[in-house]
Amino acid sequence: MRRAWHVVESHAAAEGSSCCIKLIQLLHACPQAVRLGLASEAMKVHGRVTKAISKKKGRLRWGRIFGGPVKSDGGGGSSGSAAKGSKAGSDKSTVASRLPVKLEIASGTGDWVVEQALADVGAASWTAVELRHDRVYAIFSRMALQAVPNLCVLGRDAAAIVGERMQSKTVAHAFINFPEPPTGWQGVEDASNALHLLAPDFFTSLHRVLEPGGHLTIFSDNGRCCRVLAATLDQLLTGGALLFTSQTLAHVSSYEQIGSVRLYHGVPGPECGHLKRETSYFDRMWEY
Repeated sequence: MRRAWHVVESHAAAEGSSCCIKLIQLLHACPQAVRLGLASEAMKVHGRVTKAISKKKGRLRWGRIFGGPVKSDGGGGSSGSAAKGSKAGSDKSTVASRLPVKLEIASGTGDWVVEQALADVGAASWTAVELRHDRVYAIFSRMALQAVPNLCVLGRDAAAIVGERMQSKTVAHAFINFPEPPTGWQGVEDASNALHLLAPDFFTSLHRVLEPGGHLTIFSDNGRCCRVLAATLDQLLTGGALLFTSQTLAHVSSYEQIGSVRLYHGVPGPECGHLKRETSYFDRMWEY
């Protein structure tokens, strides 16, 4: 298997509806929550999720998702240690809300994104976007069981989430890991469908949500698909200027030039945002 990737950098982006995303549904759980004495906790979660989405356009608010609101104690009855604890919690929340946001599109079962988030605790906040419900649950389970504090899981079509629900210039780095499943294995059709997502309109939407100077890394073991995607990125223009420019990696000597985009051969490392090497669901299939 020959692997390839390209890293491109976004240029400055060219620039209601009711919210249709339900990050969490508590209505059916409320009766059981009341019986268990957890109703107040359920309502707290519901309130926090509601505030994580802007009322005007239904856009995700990263500061609320990762930092959350911190209430200061306005009363005079708090002890000194409690006040210190409150300030410490406030500091942590403020820091979390200001960390760069990194995004993986089509995260599968979450093998890769969970490991990256764990390697980036305290340095960045991560978001996994996945369409299939079973995979969303798989990612969430990994996140919960491994106590990943800086990961958000969004279950919906990536084109809709990126195009309609993300605010402009709020994502520092986006990742698309596009493995090729072995022929005959279940998942070949999924891979094909994922390729259809990566169309010019989607990349234009992705460019809108990237910060100026933000990055997009695409990694795949399908050379043909990589060349097609590189050619697509090379043709995206706004006002006569390219939306993306290729990042030059001086230490990597093996690459192809597809117009203005470099298609590197091999496996990306930390300089491309891949902080930790992690085998994917499809990688493990190739072992048998």
